[in-house]
Amino acid sequence: MEKRRDFIKKVAITTGGLALGSRTFGFTAKSYNRIIGANDRIHVAIIGLNGRGGSMCTTFAKATNCLVNTVCDVDSRTIPITQKK
Repeated sequence: MEKRRDFIKKVAITTGGLALGSRTFGFTAKSYNRIIGANDRIHVAIIGLNGRGGSMCTTFAKATNCLVNTVCDVDSRTIPITQKK
């Protein structure tokens, strides 16, 4: 069984290390305001880029906190596939 004093020493050392580490890596109370949460950023996939799909892709790309992750189209003329030789 661990003695109470040893436990308190370990907790103090760990807490001090965490506090020091957060300063070292640049995490401060102000920096947490700049972190974007999962619900604040929208990831979009566009399927079909001819006509309305292409227009919506441009609209989503211009929006703040919106990221167009994936585009897909079955028409090979829309997104030409280049092969490495």
